[in-house]
Amino acid sequence: MNLNPEIANTTGVGAVYAPTWLEGFTASVDFYNIEIEGAITSLGAQQYVDRCFAGDAYLCTFVTRDPTTQALTHVSILPANVLSQTARGFDIEATYRLPLAALSDSMDGDLTLRFMGTRSLRMTTIDVLGQTIEGSGVNAEGMGTAPSSGFWMPKFKANISATYSLDPFTASLTMRHTSAGVYNRQFVECSTGCPAATALNPTIDNNDIPGASYFDLALSYRIDGERLEAFASIENMMDKDPPQVGGSLGGAFFTGSGALTVYDIMGRLFHAGVRFRY
Repeated sequence: MNLNPEIANTTGVGAVYAPTWLEGFTASVDFYNIEIEGAITSLGAQQYVDRCFAGDAYLCTFVTRDPTTQALTHVSILPANVLSQTARGFDIEATYRLPLAALSDSMDGDLTLRFMGTRSLRMTTIDVLGQTIEGSGVNAEGMGTAPSSGFWMPKFKANISATYSLDPFTASLTMRHTSAGVYNRQFVECSTGCPAATALNPTIDNNDIPGASYFDLALSYRIDGERLEAFASIENMMDKDPPQVGGSLGGAFFTGSGALTVYDIMGRLFHAGVRFRY
């Protein structure tokens, strides 16, 4: 298949705040707007068929039919140029480092609080038929008709951590948070009096997917200065399950295949080891 190069226009604006009245505190906000013409992606098999049926001759080249019966025999899952993609949002980061001796002479070590978050405003794809698909606020591809991988993301994601350091020991507690979202922004949610479903706007009785927060604990101890360090960590300390998400394989369950960066599907994990430099 012939592919044309992508052309992108990118705008980024940022600001940093480090007040003199609060020593140890810094914050930054970065706005981004990325517009891509002729973006390349691999669609799902059903999307190739649907777009071909809708009249897109270009995507029909990915679909093979029996020359006699015209029955569908094969769909090539290969990269294709879509018309455009726009990603827009904010990245926010704030850090506060506090020597505990500033609170009390009897307290040692440093406490560092850190926040890192991303707020998605748009994740819009306009395909070769001029159809608009909005992926901002989409949390999973469990239904098989969500925007194709890389063209969707939750509205808000954040990591919040608190780290205590007292050389040679360090302990860190982190919360990973994802906001609630939907299967697909194109779905029409209704239970009665539903409009006629279409390939681009199917109906669904529940389009909501819950958000989630996970807690991780990490410990480390330097044994030989900077050369040797022992560490241990627990991911998903509370052993929180991912939300139940309807999948294309049937039933009410979480398939995990389309949202590994959104939800923790492994459960509680333990790690331990030694790092060394030479």
